[in-house]
Amino acid sequence: MDVQTGFIAFTSALPASGEFRAAAGAGNSFAGTQSFTSGASFTGAGTNRITAGSTAFSGTISSTNLEFAGGSATRSASFTGNVAWTGGDWVGGSTFAFSGGTFAIDGTANKNLYHGRNGAGGAIVRIAGNATWLGTGSIFGGDGAGIQIQSGGLFDIRNNSTYAYIGFGNGPFIANAGTLRKSTGTGTTTLGGLTLSNTGAIDVQSGTLFLSGSNLKNDGTITVADAATFHFSGGNGSSSGGFNVNGTGLIRFTAGTQTLTPGATFTGTGLSEIAGGTVNASGPASVGTATLTGRLRLLSGGFGGGATVTVNSGSAFQ
Repeated sequence: MDVQTGFIAFTSALPASGEFRAAAGAGNSFAGTQSFTSGASFTGAGTNRITAGSTAFSGTISSTNLEFAGGSATRSASFTGNVAWTGGDWVGGSTFAFSGGTFAIDGTANKNLYHGRNGAGGAIVRIAGNATWLGTGSIFGGDGAGIQIQSGGLFDIRNNSTYAYIGFGNGPFIANAGTLRKSTGTGTTTLGGLTLSNTGAIDVQSGTLFLSGSNLKNDGTITVADAATFHFSGGNGSSSGGFNVNGTGLIRFTAGTQTLTPGATFTGTGLSEIAGGTVNASGPASVGTATLTGRLRLLSGGFGGGATVTVNSGSAFQ
């Protein structure tokens, strides 16, 4: 299908594995019940937009301009190239994998990840390439749905929005083996009521990344830049990884329980602060190293677990 001028609206079933090309200023729109299978491609300088209905994706699909703007997406597929998610729900026990381009979550509309609001395993977004989260729209998850960032993948947060539990089944998750970064937005991005597990790198370059009632398992590294904040409040978790804070950067624990296991470190010239909740140590944990100076401040809450936290030479405990 090659649309060189104007727009074509598909509103009835259209099983398709071919090419949908749209020239600049032209486009295709899809609603109703649609099915795109392996070999389907969305190309051109125009638009290919899904606006409503139920769309099933399967196999490998390539895209330079596919926008999912409304309705529900089901089944499982691997997308190569550029895809935008600006509205609608991704549902069922689906897995949507993205690589080889940019996957952009954008726009003002809220987006949902779940199964069928029934407690079954929810949809998964798998990022192997570059992904950006822009716009003001929030992401809501339930039924144990979540976002997987694979090794080498990047999920770059460029807003001050919210990814939170929608209220049915298990809470959502982010499983990061690549890089989870907040690069833009001087305000707060909130991760609410979910589980964040990190074996890669979490990089807070701007504003605040706020875990509100969320569980944190950090076996990788969390780095906070000058003037930025990583804030953990109200959940539980454990960490054997590193917390590195720079300049006037801040890591804050204000509620919940975080258990430091052997290998956990607090480093850098910034401040790590316990202002509530409990930080346990199930084995030796280190504040600072021989080459980096760490600072740890206790305002309220406290340490538990009956183990030792070692403050190394050149470090500060306040």
